[in-house]
Amino acid sequence: MPRSDPLTHPDHLIPEARQKDYAAAYATPTALTAGFDLYRALPADSEHNRKLKACTTPLLYLRGAYGIGKATTNLSTYRDGLAAAGNQAVTAALVPDSVHYLPEENPAGTWQAITVATSSPTERAPGGQRRPSRGPLTAVSPALTRVLPLPIM
Repeated sequence: MPRSDPLTHPDHLIPEARQKDYAAAYATPTALTAGFDLYRALPADSEHNRKLKACTTPLLYLRGAYGIGKATTNLSTYRDGLAAAGNQAVTAALVPDSVHYLPEENPAGTWQAITVATSSPTERAPGGQRRPSRGPLTAVSPALTRVLPLPIM
């Protein structure tokens, strides 16, 4: 049985075998260094980004709806902060039944949020539901190494 985790919805705990897979990915000093370097770079990235002009690239900020009640800030605070930092096309949404690991806890809800956010207004039906599109959507992988074709649901 997976252990409870404050960053995971209690009804959608990450299976123990998957937790072990994640832990194994960071089992070497090199992997740990690479993982921590992401966080070490944040201050320099932040300083660099402050010097840039406005960013028109669409930005989707997702959070788990279950976890937002435990957070010290609400979704609009994050959205407004991202917009104030120069992001001109910010969309923010809550994914139901999730806290922090959205694709693990609620893959369908995460995909729905991405689908709605990336469809053009002419492709959206009333209520924000996506109408059939002419082709597959794309999204950048978390590693930012390639563009992945994603199926339309």
